[in-house]
Amino acid sequence: MRTAIGMAVVAALAAIGTQAAVAQTPIPSEPANAVNLVDGLEGVFGTHAARRSGARGVCAAGEFVGNKAASAISKASAFSGKPVPVTLRFSVGGGNPNAPENGKGVRGLAAQFDLPNSICPMVNNG
Repeated sequence: MRTAIGMAVVAALAAIGTQAAVAQTPIPSEPANAVNLVDGLEGVFGTHAARRSGARGVCAAGEFVGNKAASAISKASAFSGKPVPVTLRFSVGGGNPNAPENGKGVRGLAAQFDLPNSICPMVNNG
C-alpha cells in the first residue's frame, strides 16, 4: 500500500511538472485523494489505456554491483559487492503515451532492487 501511495505522489509531481498540466489545471481547493489525482491527470492528458502518468516509457533489466567499500558507512545489502538483480523504467512525464521523447518536460527513472531479503523500489523525476 505504501508503494501505491508513493507512486501516486510521484504521478502527481510528474503531472505538476509538465508544462501543460501547470498551464491548464487550477490548484484544487479540496484535499488530494486518488480520485482527484486520476481525474486531474485525465483532464489534462485525456483518457488513455496507458498509465495515467509517465505513460511513455521503456524498461530494462540487469544487475547492480555495489561497491563493497560502501558497507563501512551503510548496512544496505546492496553494498555487499555481490550482483543484485535490478529492473529500471525510464519514462517521459505526463499522461500522453504518444508524447515526443525529445519534448520539454519531466523525465522519470524508477528502479527496483531485488535484494536477498527484500525488494527496494526507488523513483526519481527530474
